[in-house]
Amino acid sequence: MLINFLIKGEILHASFHSDLHFETSHQLETELTDFNLKDHVRKVTIDFSKVRFVDSSGISLLLKWIHPMTRKVEVELIHVSEPVQNILKICKLDQFATIRP
Repeated sequence: MLINFLIKGEILHASFHSDLHFETSHQLETELTDFNLKDHVRKVTIDFSKVRFVDSSGISLLLKWIHPMTRKVEVELIHVSEPVQNILKICKLDQFATIRP
């Protein structure tokens, strides 16, 4: 698995275990598609501490996953390195989610 999920109360914690790029995006997309967001979840935190690089396919994957969630829940990206933060902000992901170092 390239991502783990843990629900604690109304918060879903997700953590990536690899970079988000062409080689990993297909498997990640399958894992994300198989995950069903529970109705009681109000906030999603996504841990990027093990993500050092994101390419265009990773950005596309994030947008497809995060954007629909923001209609229902608050989304926060945490432990995001400065280089990855820059990429996410250039691609306007900060319009959909809070990005924190």
